[in-house]
Amino acid sequence: MNGKQSLRHGRTAYHFQPAKNWMNGPLYHNGMYHLFFQYNPHGPLFGTVKLSWGHSVSGDLVDWAFLGTARDPTSPFDAEGCWSGSATTLADGRPPILYTGRDANDVQVQNVAFPKNPSDPLLREWHKPSCNPVVPQPATGSGGSPS
Repeated sequence: MNGKQSLRHGRTAYHFQPAKNWMNGPLYHNGMYHLFFQYNPHGPLFGTVKLSWGHSVSGDLVDWAFLGTARDPTSPFDAEGCWSGSATTLADGRPPILYTGRDANDVQVQNVAFPKNPSDPLLREWHKPSCNPVVPQPATGSGGSPS
């Protein structure tokens, strides 16, 4: 969405908003602003497809480019979807994404992903390390509803 577009159907005019549905935390890295958002291109409801995370970038917080998905449900620890989470910057400058995955048993677990190339200003490719889930669901807990 170009920030200069007019307000239509209750959509914002100057603040970033994905084309549809949800949005998660921002990140500033190597001169670019990144916004990640839960991405279901088929509708605003849970359960119609497994959620991915969309990814948009901007150099000026006005003009945004959609880069596709940053994460898709491709691993046993997020087989049923990549749900809510946030991005941050570690002390060594690496920008991880922490997120709730729904595992193959439909249980919520906390996962991490790192950029394959942290020096890429667009952070186009992400790697989910084998240490996932970094926080498994406690044996006494329940899967509950998505985060």
